[in-house]
Amino acid sequence: VGTGLLAAAHGIRERRASVLGAGLILALVPWGSALIVLPMDGRSEAVGFVQGNVPQAGLEFNAQRRAVLDKHVAGTLALAARAPDDLTLVVWPENASDIDPLRNLDAMAQIERARRAVGVPLLVGAVLNEPAGAASNVSLFYTGGSEPPQRYTKLHPVPFAEYIPYRSFFRLFTPMADLAGNFVAGTTIGRFTVPAPGGDYTILPTICFEVAYDGLMRDSVRSAGGADSLLVVQTNNATFGYTAESEQQFAISRLRAIEHGRSVVHVSTVGVSGFVAPDGTVTGKTGLFTAEQRIARPVLRHESTLSDRLGPWPEWLASGLLAALLVGSVLRGRGVRVQAPRTPTEKAPGRRCDALPCSCRPTTSGRHFRSPSPASEPSHPRPTWSCWTTPPRTARVLWPMPSPPGTSRCTCCTGGRRKASAPPTSTDSCGPWSGVMTPWSRWTPTARTARRTCPGCWRRLPTPMR
Repeated sequence: VGTGLLAAAHGIRERRASVLGAGLILALVPWGSALIVLPMDGRSEAVGFVQGNVPQAGLEFNAQRRAVLDKHVAGTLALAARAPDDLTLVVWPENASDIDPLRNLDAMAQIERARRAVGVPLLVGAVLNEPAGAASNVSLFYTGGSEPPQRYTKLHPVPFAEYIPYRSFFRLFTPMADLAGNFVAGTTIGRFTVPAPGGDYTILPTICFEVAYDGLMRDSVRSAGGADSLLVVQTNNATFGYTAESEQQFAISRLRAIEHGRSVVHVSTVGVSGFVAPDGTVTGKTGLFTAEQRIARPVLRHESTLSDRLGPWPEWLASGLLAALLVGSVLRGRGVRVQAPRTPTEKAPGRRCDALPCSCRPTTSGRHFRSPSPASEPSHPRPTWSCWTTPPRTARVLWPMPSPPGTSRCTCCTGGRRKASAPPTSTDSCGPWSGVMTPWSRWTPTARTARRTCPGCWRRLPTPMR
């Protein structure tokens, strides 16, 4: 929209109807999306989530990792007491278990206890102490049995929070560089298959602000292929306290639901959490820093939207047009700055005055008055004033006149010779001349001047010529 409005403004400034029309069309096209009917068709399955809450808001929430895990176990037990028989999945948020459940037997037992209570697969946000000397922010998919949980490792750890690039360099300036984590990035898109009464479906986990990456979300949806799928956003907003960050991130999840035509399960450790339908409507929304559980029946879909098919091309085209407009404006502005300011003109008697702007420069570049004969007046150079108008107009030559002060006569020169000598008081196309007028020597137009004749006129200069 902004690019279109900028193009329209450029068209108005340049008085170009075609640019104005194209800009208005570009600005109005996005509003046409309001006419698109958002898809809501598809089967639905029962899904639950647990928002366990933390002992305290702020950066110190992680100091009581076991308490956070216990709160989510307790919330899962409460959800199991009222879960429907056809429940298919329960989702925990990011950092629900910051105690590595693959290495800590107690954490492993608590998670398995919660999974057995609901009797369905459990998706857990956890932190693993691997690889050696580093950590991984993961989604663990527990299905029961003796098999280890499937995992998805966060592809985009947050710089200067989950890791610090060039940590040794920043450590030279502040010891705070060691406060950030040392998380490593994953390599593959997350995709898990959930068994359900109506048939298996795919869940596509993303962690925290990965939901803000266009390309990652698009690749995640495409990875499901033709299977019915559900987007899952696991996040932890405890460190942001009671700011608006939780609502902002939830709004991004709503945008992704509409963009990809998929239902979204958005679950946070502290809120806000909720279910988002493919048309952006919200159900089961929770409060901030509360312990709550929700069950809903989100729609499962597999169709591709127009956004999925076009990919990043609209963004690239809009960015390219914006760059072209900015470059054009800079170049246009540079051209205007080198031109002389417009000066008012006065109409010569009996002549149509040319009101085009020109800038005058003194020169003695070989343009002479020559007398009819050496006896009457020797040949000598006279300074002239070369008047250059905005291309592709014509060049003029201004002759300095003694009176009236601050004015000059303007005539045109496109080459050739003046046929006869002008008497001192004769009248020329530019009004009466003063002083001795003699024939012109031949002068050839240069590349900077147009090869056509312009009418003569009076022109008042900003300062008297010298």
